[in-house]
Amino acid sequence: MKSMMAGPRPSKPHPHWPPEGSRSDDVSSHPRLHADTLRRRLIRSIRCSLKQPSGGNTVRDHRKLRAFELADQLALTIYRETKCFPNTEQFGLTSQLRRGAISVASDIVEGCARRTKSDYTRFLDIAYGSVRELEYQISLASRLGFFNEQQSSDIANQCEETAKVLYGLIQGLRRS
Repeated sequence: MKSMMAGPRPSKPHPHWPPEGSRSDDVSSHPRLHADTLRRRLIRSIRCSLKQPSGGNTVRDHRKLRAFELADQLALTIYRETKCFPNTEQFGLTSQLRRGAISVASDIVEGCARRTKSDYTRFLDIAYGSVRELEYQISLASRLGFFNEQQSSDIANQCEETAKVLYGLIQGLRRS
């Protein structure tokens, strides 16, 4: 019975290729490729890595933002400080504070991953709302006696600084 494939049969692979310890897709060690081919592939890969997403929008790195650094530090602080909350609050204020703190940093990260400036700004707005919500929850936890005065003051200051930096970033994006 004839093969269903049209055209010439593929040649058999060389029995000693690829060399032991190398990957079969490793182009640089393939004996049949010329230097020009390698150079063209390198240039093409560099061009592809430098291309901006369609529309000239840029992909942002959240790790370079001061707002993200502050939000991340705030989330760590909230987790640390809520460890000693009563068990009765495990699904109440403890959970709300932790989810809120994570939300601030997560929304900044998600905004940075968005391609348009309007989407980016929208997610920063959401993060700003979350940090303001967190300020109220910290105030409530303090009034309920879950935070002492020093803890409450320190966390409130972190929230305020995060909110100010986020607000400045949002305003800067809207002006540009």
